[in-house]
Amino acid sequence: MWNSGYVSEVDYTFSHFPFLSPNSLKLAALLEGGKHTVPEAPTYLELGFGQGVSLNMHAASNPGAFWGADFSPTQTATAQEYAAFGAGNLNLFDASFEELLHRHALPQFDMIVLHGIWSWVPQKAREAVVQIACDHLKPGGLFYVSYNVKAGWEGIGPLRDLLAQHYRANLKGTVVERVKAAIAFAEDVLDSDAKFFVQNPLAKAQLNDMKKKDPIYLAHEFFNETWNPMRFSEVCKELAPAKLDYLGSSTLLDGLPSIHLTPKAKTLIDNASDKAAAGDLRDICVAQRFRRDIFVKGLRTHTEMGRQRLLLQQEFILRKQAKDLPKTIKGARGTANLDQDLYARILGTFSEQKGYITSLKDVLTDPACKSLNLAQLEQAVRVLADLEIIAPISSPDAIDVARPGAQRLNAKLCRDAALDDRVGYLASPVLGTGVVVSRFEQVFIHCLSHKLGDPVAHLWQVLQAQGQLLRKNGEVLQSAEANLEELKKQFEHFQNNRLPILSRLGVVSAKGALELSHED
Repeated sequence: MWNSGYVSEVDYTFSHFPFLSPNSLKLAALLEGGKHTVPEAPTYLELGFGQGVSLNMHAASNPGAFWGADFSPTQTATAQEYAAFGAGNLNLFDASFEELLHRHALPQFDMIVLHGIWSWVPQKAREAVVQIACDHLKPGGLFYVSYNVKAGWEGIGPLRDLLAQHYRANLKGTVVERVKAAIAFAEDVLDSDAKFFVQNPLAKAQLNDMKKKDPIYLAHEFFNETWNPMRFSEVCKELAPAKLDYLGSSTLLDGLPSIHLTPKAKTLIDNASDKAAAGDLRDICVAQRFRRDIFVKGLRTHTEMGRQRLLLQQEFILRKQAKDLPKTIKGARGTANLDQDLYARILGTFSEQKGYITSLKDVLTDPACKSLNLAQLEQAVRVLADLEIIAPISSPDAIDVARPGAQRLNAKLCRDAALDDRVGYLASPVLGTGVVVSRFEQVFIHCLSHKLGDPVAHLWQVLQAQGQLLRKNGEVLQSAEANLEELKKQFEHFQNNRLPILSRLGVVSAKGALELSHED
């Protein structure tokens, strides 16, 4: 079959993954010390783009040429609908990886990414991915792949097999109904005092967690014909024919050993025979379930002085309020406290006068941070960027090139928000990726952009026409007065808290409007 055993009866969720952006991947590579040849305007390919939300966000908010392939014609059609309003730099194909390789003339790419694909497609599809990278990734280009890891899923595989077997054997009903029936069946097995669950408490916890998840997500995650957690060393071996070398993790907190590893575990990993063995050992030490790995075609490393120089030049923007910084972060070893004074001093260097933008060099030379060294600052950057408190930014020239396409895509999404709440993001040319913007906020922006009067009254008219009422503290607000009062509070929060941030990120103007002159 054309779907190769992948669940195709229901489309994937409308998710956006900002860590797939060129800026995010280049920052991760720099922190790991790896050289690459990715330019400011990259040629970029995403394999298995789902609904295309991430790919559209990245194409609209960056200069360059963006390409994508997905085997689902319905998902491709959805992605093309968004692309028609973007920057005009996105080429999309309804094609499997094998078809893409043999039927389409592809350019040479600076970046190839695939997220949530590798563990869920058969070997022939993975071989096609490797061949695409071999034939079409430039020397020095970056390759991103994510996958389930054996070390974190041992003991749970039989539960997944039980669920998938029941799902495939019972063809009546919708996908959602079949997923729910499979979970109910697994619960019956659990209640029968099955020894598997006694000996594998993680499987019992996994089943309980599944009951809380969206069945459509579960269908794509667990019910495909292929579900193949792999060791890091196995992935490295499969990618080797494409001359891909492991560069590092795109999960920035992975670069903080103290929150994940005991001193003895770190010593064992540091003394491993090679990089593949070290990766496998680390996965065992932390019970890793999912990896987000960056490879490069031809591994070269910066000198430490060269890496530091580039890092000091990197500019970041404050993308959330400093008060959003949590007191703790989680690692494999548990919860670690964040030094609130240290982080407050760092975040204090992002001043309004400079547009909340600063370089790491400017942070170190700020009087409030004179006691910090680069190692401390680099650790803080990993934390703050992972938490999306700060983010690397594009150059002024790249921002100017990307702004019209981002505004066009945002105008479409805000226009659609009156009837469609599936895409809760807008494109930021400053970040080169998408940012979370709720449906109500998108309707506010649409109203302000088109000067449709009071945004609160406009949104209430939209909701009334659809028979929708708001909830507060778990209860439905029945009266118009109560709904209007709650909408007024949400608009005030938007104006006072969200709008200043969205404006500095180039999503909207300081008054909350889009530049409609960019629309066709």
